[in-house]
Parts: sequence; C-alpha cells; structure tokens
Amino acid sequence: MSPIELRDICARVLPDIRQEDVGELLMVAPRTMRRWLKGDAKIDGGATVVLRFLRAGVVTLDQVRVALGQSPGVTA
Repeated sequence: MSPIELRDICARVLPDIRQEDVGELLMVAPRTMRRWLKGDAKIDGGATVVLRFLRAGVVTLDQVRVALGQSPGVTA
C-alpha cells in the first residue's frame, strides 16, 4: 500500500476519524502512522489488508474494532 492509497482510504472510507485515530485503530504508534503517511516506512501487511477490506466494504469499522478487542461505535 502506498502513502497515497492510505491517505485516500482515510479520507474516503474513514472521513470522520482523524488519521492519528486510524493509527490507534490499527494498533500502531502515532510516529508509525506519520511515517506511513509520509512514505518513510513500509505500511504493515496486516494494516493493508484491514484497510482494503474496509474500502471494499467486506468488513465494517465496528467489525474491525470488535476483532481487535476495541469497543464498536466509539471513535478511537
């Protein structure tokens, strides 16, 4: 996944969630999320799958939260 694709998914699929909160949802440090967005680090394969599933509508945000042991319906 490229930084452009990551930013696009954040903007189109998760528009009500700050990018920092997307990182928290994916269980990565804020610094990691910033590095991904800038292209300074390779985006984790697991995060890529989750984000692409969200974009494709295969899973919902609440389903991802439940799978990660987080509370559904709560912005990170």
